[in-house]
Amino acid sequence: MSTKIHLDWRTSLDQMHLARGLQVRLIRLFARVSFKEPDGWSRPWLDIMDTGSPMTLLPKPVWETIHVASFLSEAVPLGGIGSGTVLARLAKVELAFLSTQKEIVERTIKAYLAEDDSVPLLLGIEDLLTNARLVCDYPKSKAFLQL
Repeated sequence: MSTKIHLDWRTSLDQMHLARGLQVRLIRLFARVSFKEPDGWSRPWLDIMDTGSPMTLLPKPVWETIHVASFLSEAVPLGGIGSGTVLARLAKVELAFLSTQKEIVERTIKAYLAEDDSVPLLLGIEDLLTNARLVCDYPKSKAFLQL
C-alpha cells in the first residue's frame, strides 16, 4: 500500500507582463512539511516543490530551531538563487509530511542550510523525489507525492 502526500497548486499572473498585455502564469507546487525539533515537530511550513532544484534548501529561520542530524560540509557558495550566491552548509535533517490518510510520514534528507533568510524554502529532488512518485495534473488541479 502506498502513501499519498497532497500537494497544492498556486497560480498567479505575472503583473509585469500583464501590464504589457501578455498573460503569463506563475505556477508553483507547494507541500506542507514539519521539521524535527529537540522537543518534537515544528509547525508546518509551506514550501515550494522545486523539480528544478537538485537539493532541498532551508532559510535560516526554518533550520535554526530544528534538530540537525549531522553537518556534511562547511559553508559553500550556492549559485542560481536570485541574483547572487548564498552561503550554505549541507546537512542531514528530519522532516515529516502529513499523508492524505492523516499519517505522519518521516524522512531523513540532505539539505542545504542557508546562512541567512534571503532564500525561499525549496524541496529539491535528492532524497525526496528520488524515493517517491510525483503525480501532477494541473488541468484537474491535482498533485501528490506517492511514497
